[in-house]
Amino acid sequence: MHLFSPSTLRFIACLMFGAGLILCPRFSPAQSVRSDSFDAATPGAAPKTKKSGTLSFQPRSLWFHGIPVGQTSYLPVSVTNTGTSQLTVRRLDLGNPRFGVQRLMLPLRLNPGQSAKFRVSFGPQSQGSIDAQLALISNGNRIGNLPLHGAAAAPPVLNPVPARLDFSPVGIGGTRTLSEKLINRGKTSVTVREANLSPAASGFTISKLHLPITLPAGYSVTFDVSFSPKSSGAHSASLSVLAAGRRLSIPLQGTAGDGGTLTISPRTLNFGNVGVGTSKNQPAALVVTGSQVTVTAATVNSSEFALSGLSFPLTIKPGHSVPFVATFAPQSGGAASADFSFRSNAADRTATEALSGTGTVGSTYSVKLSWQASTSKVAGYNIYRSNKSGNGYQRLNNTLDRLTTFSDKDLPADSTFYYVTTAVDSAGKESGYSNQVVVKLP
Repeated sequence: MHLFSPSTLRFIACLMFGAGLILCPRFSPAQSVRSDSFDAATPGAAPKTKKSGTLSFQPRSLWFHGIPVGQTSYLPVSVTNTGTSQLTVRRLDLGNPRFGVQRLMLPLRLNPGQSAKFRVSFGPQSQGSIDAQLALISNGNRIGNLPLHGAAAAPPVLNPVPARLDFSPVGIGGTRTLSEKLINRGKTSVTVREANLSPAASGFTISKLHLPITLPAGYSVTFDVSFSPKSSGAHSASLSVLAAGRRLSIPLQGTAGDGGTLTISPRTLNFGNVGVGTSKNQPAALVVTGSQVTVTAATVNSSEFALSGLSFPLTIKPGHSVPFVATFAPQSGGAASADFSFRSNAADRTATEALSGTGTVGSTYSVKLSWQASTSKVAGYNIYRSNKSGNGYQRLNNTLDRLTTFSDKDLPADSTFYYVTTAVDSAGKESGYSNQVVVKLP
């Protein structure tokens, strides 16, 4: 739900030349017991079902929601021997050829309390729903049954990039956030009306997606998906998106470990335009959740970027953060990019921060922006810029701008930029984009 009406955030861009003049222009072979891939049902008579529940699955059932025809989706599974004696799985039985099992080596021997991980795939060839059951069999007896449910949808006009999200691993109590993009590859506009997670209580959440949203042909919307596990083991869910009367499914999976989680805030740093021979600093921080983390080293893969303010080894307690400074000092004109990589004993071992900036040579310009204040009660505003019309916006301000003006400096000549603003309330909820303003620099 939008808290603010984007129409209230109309603003005017002013172009400043030098110091004085301001212009104000807006996604089957036969079974082999030693293969790591199994597709289709195993032939033969129906095996007997062993009554003692000695194998258990996590999750207890698998749901593949809205998988496009012609594509294949995968979900992780863990199986555990909950009995008191060793079990040997010698073959498996799948009730439908559209389901498959991968990364499961047979025969599989499990001692009491021992687990094994594998994955199940669903590749529909026609629309509709399919229910089946994966049976693990030993000496003619079913010793484990996993219900499978698949729903196939028509090939989408809306494409997710990436097609699936893998958050592994994340420490218990920690959070990892990944970006997802929806691209309209059709020839007409598409309205995204719903985005739902199934199961809802899976540890996954969505943010920065304001619905409904209409995407013209060729346009896209980017949002965040976060994984915050409360228990160890494999977790999976499906993000179902409703657009143009069709449902698109994006598989989500993550593994929770016992270690802490190290993240970098912000996850990306854009320095904008910086003159060659000069430098620009931006603040960032290492953030730890879950349990204590020790950072042992940091590297950067470009001589034009540097970090300062940290010494290693560095131990950070959960719930705490340690600030540092990132610096961009371009040595030549043009776009530059790099990554900061921090090694630690956290669950995911290495945390990275993406860096970008543009070295400029010669004259630069400043753009002065101003806009009408929101009619709602707000805490401040965010200002965004892109070099493409309608998408790809990057936030310019590090903290909320409480004023209704902003200056974008050190911009290269002969460039075109697109600006929008948003309003943010005291709870941190952000409105949709305002109207777009175009600025062309000579």
